[in-house]
Amino acid sequence: MDYLQQAKEFFKNEGYAIETTGIVIEYAEPQNAVCSLTVSDKHKNGVGVVMGGAIYTLADFAFAVAANVGQPLTVTLEGQITYLNPAICQKLIAKTVCEKSGSKICIYRVLVTDENENEIASAKFIGCRTSKK
Repeated sequence: MDYLQQAKEFFKNEGYAIETTGIVIEYAEPQNAVCSLTVSDKHKNGVGVVMGGAIYTLADFAFAVAANVGQPLTVTLEGQITYLNPAICQKLIAKTVCEKSGSKICIYRVLVTDENENEIASAKFIGCRTSKK
């Protein structure tokens, strides 16, 4: 089984990020993931831009995929996001960069862009490795 299929299998019961929000795992390997979200009206706030919570969920889920695929079970300890530009777009893409992958703690940066590669948000996640897979 390749890593993308492994990620989809691992997260198949993810009710919120996948089922409710509609996030798609586009790419996955240990310490690296790309997830996307096709924007619809349900993701927008009252002024027509993508709600911050939807952007945060996309970033957090991309972190979860990168930190768990081929890795020990990992949960988020801390997440911080900076919104850089309003998301007035059709699609959002979150790409991860692993800064540290230790036996107990991992640190990832996630950059969220729109379909035109405009930067929408930058996030940092610290994860705790809870067990061996």
